[in-house]
Amino acid sequence: KFYNKFVEWQFKKLAVQNLIIKGKHAVYFCPSCNNPVTTDDIKGGDELDIEMSEYYLLKEKLAGEDCYLVAATLRPETIFGITNLWVNPEKIYVKAKVNDETWLISKKAGEKLKKQGFEVTVIEEFKGENLTLRLYCLKGLKNKF
Repeated sequence: KFYNKFVEWQFKKLAVQNLIIKGKHAVYFCPSCNNPVTTDDIKGGDELDIEMSEYYLLKEKLAGEDCYLVAATLRPETIFGITNLWVNPEKIYVKAKVNDETWLISKKAGEKLKKQGFEVTVIEEFKGENLTLRLYCLKGLKNKF
């Protein structure tokens, strides 16, 4: 009890001096517990090499429409060599309003973006085969994030 009060007192003192701030940052999160976790909370977390992946979004305008095909990459340095976009014809994709734009993304990507605080409203669902053989304006990285 006294230890907790001491920690609270420390945080209040640091906050008054503007030495700590509250903000957004990535954390490990357990969706079933709806709680942030540390590697100590994860079974075997001390032995496992658990890491976060940081993806870079590529927004490519769909020719003749006011929406973007959005893909993700772990290797942003390779985007200047993009000559085509690949989709899995069997996977489910969605047309969704993401914040103030309309995106074509995988259903799974939409769910993950929601968990990261994006406003995602699904307009329609379809198979990836509906995205093949369409014309896209490849203008390179337009990442606002």
